[in-house]
Amino acid sequence: KPKIDDVQLVWLMERNKGDFSKYKVMIAALDKNALSEWNKRGLNEQITVAKIAEAMGKSSTRTEIVSSLKQRAIATADRGTFWPAYQTAQGTNVGNVATQAAVIELFANQSDTKELVKQAQVWLLLNKRSNDWGDNYSTTEAIYGLLKATDWSTTAITDVIKQNGSTISIPKLEAGSGYLNVYLNNAMRQVSIKKGNINPSFGTIYAQYLIDVDKVETVQTGLKISKTLYTVSKDAKGKDVKTKVVEGASIKQGQKVYVELKLEVDQAMEYLQIKDYRAAGLDPVEQNTSYVYENGSSAYKQVKDASVTYSIDRVERGVYLIGYELYTARKGNFSNGYVMIQSAFNPEMVAYGKGSRLVIKD
Repeated sequence: KPKIDDVQLVWLMERNKGDFSKYKVMIAALDKNALSEWNKRGLNEQITVAKIAEAMGKSSTRTEIVSSLKQRAIATADRGTFWPAYQTAQGTNVGNVATQAAVIELFANQSDTKELVKQAQVWLLLNKRSNDWGDNYSTTEAIYGLLKATDWSTTAITDVIKQNGSTISIPKLEAGSGYLNVYLNNAMRQVSIKKGNINPSFGTIYAQYLIDVDKVETVQTGLKISKTLYTVSKDAKGKDVKTKVVEGASIKQGQKVYVELKLEVDQAMEYLQIKDYRAAGLDPVEQNTSYVYENGSSAYKQVKDASVTYSIDRVERGVYLIGYELYTARKGNFSNGYVMIQSAFNPEMVAYGKGSRLVIKD
């Protein structure tokens, strides 16, 4: 029997816009395998088959596919609804965005899926906070998916922002996105925000102040990062043995030290940068700038005068360990600094590891 592959499916849908009368052989093939065996195809192709089935009047097949998609949807309380079974071969975010938009388009005209569509749009919008939508095609599809069956583009000022009980004047909102930027004075103690509509929104309050680097406290968002020091010595067989450095304990001058950075990510993110400040009494073992591959993660490492930075293109949800070696070069009581990780794509996503002090003796 004739076999229609995934490329032909997409071509048939896009080329004919629902008019299949010219292609009788392909229509027969659709009836025999594409429609009846839709569950053997990938998620993108299942969406295309559902659209073709609707155009051909095969409502039962479309209903089966839509029902299956509903069952496979993953709903979260804070990030909306998404379908996890699609990833591009490169493991990037581009395929996720286009497919999410295609699902929204498929569901948009159904009266019983309005809430599902809204939650799928929330996922698409929040995905932009930490990921690149990629090429023009994916970006266009994403914008179309956000505008489909929803009016989130209103720029009417209905929100209320108060500082210490006093209402703050809100400037004109940016057309389309509704973005606004408000300055709060140094007397800020309590800030409250009241939304005037049901549209999804997000934002950040930035507070700038000075503090000694060894007194920096742990700050966590969707990112978490921590730093642990280990002394490195040799056992009887010549193998490296790591011993954790307890805060307040001293280290001998000339000792090799291993720095372990533990990164926890609660969602896929792109364009992250880690910056780890080191004590003035420590010198790096390696001075080279290069890509490093360690414990399932890869990053571009740069050794600087007072810190080591790692630039990461993309990480999936999970826990990652990155480490490097130092030598205790000078004795004294030093501030060991802190470690931070921040999204270069969205600076509000930032985390700090606690600062500490380091004592090096003879």
